[in-house]
Order: sequence, then C-alpha cells, then structure tokens
Amino acid sequence: MSGREHLVSWLAPLAPLYGGAVALRNLLYERGIFPAHHLSVPVLSVGNLTTGGTGKTPMVAMVAGLLARRGARPVIVSRGYGGSNDGGARVVSRGNGALAGPTEVGDEPVMLAGLCDGVPVIVSRRRRDGGELAVSMFQAGCVILDDGFQHRALARDLDILLLDGVEPFGNGRLLPAGHLREPLSSMSRAGAIVITRSDLSGPGALEAIARQRDAFCARAPVFHARTRPVAVVDAALGDVRPLESLRGARTVCFAGIAHPERFFRDAEAAGCMVVETIRFPDHHRFSDAELSRVAAAAAAARADIVLTTEKDLSRMADAAASKRIEPLLALRVEMSIDEDTAFASLLLRAVP
Repeated sequence: MSGREHLVSWLAPLAPLYGGAVALRNLLYERGIFPAHHLSVPVLSVGNLTTGGTGKTPMVAMVAGLLARRGARPVIVSRGYGGSNDGGARVVSRGNGALAGPTEVGDEPVMLAGLCDGVPVIVSRRRRDGGELAVSMFQAGCVILDDGFQHRALARDLDILLLDGVEPFGNGRLLPAGHLREPLSSMSRAGAIVITRSDLSGPGALEAIARQRDAFCARAPVFHARTRPVAVVDAALGDVRPLESLRGARTVCFAGIAHPERFFRDAEAAGCMVVETIRFPDHHRFSDAELSRVAAAAAAARADIVLTTEKDLSRMADAAASKRIEPLLALRVEMSIDEDTAFASLLLRAVP
C-alpha cells in the first residue's frame, strides 16, 4: 500500500462524520430552518464539488465580462480565501485594478481585479454583507459569487457547477479521505453544469458525469469549457505582451496551482522551449528563499525567461525575491465555452 493509500485508509472513518454534518446543514437550509438571505438583485454562483482547481477564477472572469458587455453591471463577491481580512466586506477593486494585496484579501480576488476591467470586486467572509455593499456602493445589477456553491446563506438565481473533465469527482470520497466537499446528491442544486478541461476529458470521466447528472439534476444543461493562453504579463512593468514574444525562449516554468501540468503544456503550446518545471502546492505562498531558488535554477539552465501563472504572480506582490527574477512573466489564460451562445442566453435569463 502506497503512502497516499495508507493516508486515505486512515482518514476514511472520518468521512461519514463530515458527510453527516454537511447533510444536516443542507437539510436545515432546505427546510428553511436556516434562512437564505435574498438580495434585491439577481445572484449567480460559480463553484464546484471538489477541492482543488476546476477553473473557477477564469470562469468567474468570463461570466463577469460577458454580463458587463451586456450592460448587466455585475459585481464579484469572493470570500477571499487565504487573505487576512477577517472584518466586514472590503472593496478589492472599483473596476480599475486591485486596491489591496493577496496577503490581505487572497490571491483570487487580486487576480480577478486585474482581469475584469470595469467590474468591481469585493471580499467578505459573510457573502451577504458583500452583496449588500455591491448594491449600495456600486448599484450592482447582479452579483457573481466566486466559489459560492457551498455558501447556502445567500440565495442565488443560478448555480453554475464546474466539474473537472479529467477527474470530476476525485476518488469519489468525501473530505478528509477524498476531495469531495459535498455528497454527489448536492448536484441537485445546479442550474447548469460546466465541464472544464473538456478538451482533455476521456470517455470514462464524461460517462461518470452523465450518470450523476441524470441521477441528480437531469434538467441542468451541460456545457463544455476549456482554457487557452492569450497573452503574457510582465511582472516588473505590468504590461501585456502578445504570446508570440514567448516563441523559442528557453523557459523555466514554476507554479503553485492544482493542475500545474496543464500550465506547462500551455507554455509549450505557446512556443516556449521549456527546459525545467518546478511545482509547488496549490495556493502556495512563496518565500524569498523559494523564489531565490527559482532564480538560481533559471540561471543554471541558462533560461531566457521565467514563466509562472497569473494566479501565482498575484501571490508574489510582497516577496522581494520576485524582483530578482528577470524577466519574470505570467501566462494569461481565458476560459471559453463551446456552446457560447446557449451559455450567454442562460446567463441573461437569470439576469433580466
């Protein structure tokens, strides 16, 4: 038995306790014993069933951009995972760049502030407070909850559930023995299912998604999404360069995200000559010593550039060693939906 299998076996008895607590909480909301607060504007949620990356941040950015272009005045509200802000609702962006760093408000809100021109971003542990601030301060026409599927305290008009096209349900076990945050029956709340990394999906994963969708949310439409690199961000200057600037460059890639191998493949597809890859844990906070090791690895490999993800770059604002990695670039990716017209129609029906 491998170390990972041994750990899963040891944690397995705890999963029913976790599952029971989740089931009780959901029941209390469904019976109205725990009331869900309703905002005066439509609320859309983008979330998932599992821990780890399913592309929530680029999906939120895509949804916000689409609604903003249609005049719906969206405001993004995030919990601010990993940030130190434990007070009330806080404005991260008024629509023109971040007003706080990742140490305070978390990396996803900072990244969304950079991606979503014209769309305010708010962090709040109590999403209700963030939603109320969005309406009162920004006259929001709608609110988008980042990572909101498990947040039952705020009622929503549409729950967009993301499922990873490669490993949609992890090992099929609940936390802490697996990656599921809720039982599969919670899919019944989904108003739409989006299969991310759909271009990498195998028939087994798609069949598993189809079975669970038919069992729990047969009326929810299914969409297929994928990310693609679109530009490069210069960490020192903040300017955005075309992908063609990467072509042929000897590159050291490093990332602290859930699925770094996709990023490494994207770098190669963009024309980089990837000479070394360095992995860190998901949501990793880089120390100066770690970034110094990245710089040393790049020097030893005679790299032309060091490339990371835009989410990782957002975590380095306070790391002095990042300034010594030259040039340090980040790959910008965008989410696209195969069934884009139908997806836009679904959003606009939820935000009349």
